[in-house]
Amino acid sequence: MSESTLSDPPHDPPTDKQKTGGIGQKIFRFILAIIFIIALGLGALTMRVNAQREAVKLIQESGGDVSFALERDANNRSLSPDQMKQQPMGWLLNYVPVDFVSSVSRINLGSGKFNDLEVVKKFPKVTRLVVDKNSIKDLSPLASLKDLQVLSITDNPVSDLSPLAGLNKLEKIEIEGSNVSDLSPLSGKPLVKINVAHTQVTNLSVIEEFTNLTELRIDFTDVADLSSVAKLEKLTKLNIQKTLITDLSPLKGLLSLESLDIEDTNITEVTALHQLTSLKWLTKGDSQVSEESFEALRTALPNIKIGTKKFNYGR
Repeated sequence: MSESTLSDPPHDPPTDKQKTGGIGQKIFRFILAIIFIIALGLGALTMRVNAQREAVKLIQESGGDVSFALERDANNRSLSPDQMKQQPMGWLLNYVPVDFVSSVSRINLGSGKFNDLEVVKKFPKVTRLVVDKNSIKDLSPLASLKDLQVLSITDNPVSDLSPLAGLNKLEKIEIEGSNVSDLSPLSGKPLVKINVAHTQVTNLSVIEEFTNLTELRIDFTDVADLSSVAKLEKLTKLNIQKTLITDLSPLKGLLSLESLDIEDTNITEVTALHQLTSLKWLTKGDSQVSEESFEALRTALPNIKIGTKKFNYGR
C-alpha cells in the first residue's frame, strides 16, 4: 500500500460561519461564567443577610437595638429614609432592604439577657457596642471586630481585656463595675475616653501613652498615684473620687483640664491647681481640703466653681 494512501485526507479551512459559531460559543460560556459568579455572590450575600437578620431579631427580642451605617451621617446623626437614599449606595434602597446595602454599625444588647457575646460575631463591621448590665465574662468574640471604636461593658463580671489587644481603632472604652485589674491590653489604642470606675485597677502606667485622652474616670478604685496622668495634656475631665490619691502635683501641667472630682479622698492641698486656667468645676464633696485652701484657689482661678454637684459623665 502506498504512503499517499495512508496519509490523512486534506482538511478544508473553517468557514466564516464556523468561525463565528466558535466565537459565539466562547462569548456564551463567558456570560454563563459571569452569571454563575454573580449567583454565587448573591447567594453568599443572602445567607449573610439572613444570618444577620436572625441575630438582629434576637437582640431586639432581648430589649436591645441595632442601627446600620447608612442610617447615620458622618456626625453620627440619625437620617430619615429620604436622606439615607442620598448617601453613597443609598439609591439601592429603592429596590432592596437596608441590610442588603449597609452593615450594622451600632449595637446595644440591652441589659440582663446575655451571658456571652457570640451574637455580635455576626456583625464584623460594628463600630459601637454597648453590653452594659449583663453577665458577660469572656470578651473573646470581640477579637474579630477590627472596626470597633466604642465599647461599653459596664457592670459585667469581665476580668480579662486581652481579647481587645488587636482592636487598634478603639477610641472609647467603659469597663465600670467590672473585675478588670490589668489595663495593659489597651496599649497602642488611640483612646480618647477611659472609664475604669469601680474596678480592681490600681496601676495606671499604660495610661501615659494615651496622649490624646480627654476623659478619664478612675473613681472608686485603689489607685494611689497620678504620675502616669502628668503627660495627658489634652485631658479635660478627670474623676478621682474615693481613690487613695493624696497628691495633685502631677496635674500641674494639664492646662486643658476643665473638670476635676476629688470627693472622698485624703487630698489636703490644691495649690497644684492654681495654674490650670481652664479649670471650671471642682467637685469637693467630703474632701479634706480646708476652706482657706479653696479660697486661695478661687483667688487664683476667679471663674472656677467649687461645690458638691457631680459632673455629668454622659456616654
